[in-house]
Amino acid sequence: MIKAKHRPLHCRTLLVGLLRRRKTVCYSWPPEEMCMGLGPEYILVEGKTFKEEQLTLDNHVFKNCTMDLCRVYYSGGPFELIDTHITNSTLVLNQPAKNIYAAIQIFKMKSPGSKIATD
Repeated sequence: MIKAKHRPLHCRTLLVGLLRRRKTVCYSWPPEEMCMGLGPEYILVEGKTFKEEQLTLDNHVFKNCTMDLCRVYYSGGPFELIDTHITNSTLVLNQPAKNIYAAIQIFKMKSPGSKIATD
């Protein structure tokens, strides 16, 4: 698994209770809820052989893997295939990838000579 980024740790000394005892509280900054959406957290799968299994591409990095006779599900999220070989398998498109595929097919059929580009 790819390591998550570490957030800096901050500490504060607080006066707590009726006797006003000192207590040190440590927390990470920024809070985890503020870190949401900064980028996907990838799951690293390395050096595995899959046969007749159901796999998900979204948010995965497959490195030096082999997939044979598998059903590979994709919804449109980020993924990477690094030195990974896929044979005799089926790519199953879920939403929104299914809509994107349909849009590409319609565009190709209705717009001869046009190109599909990515940023």
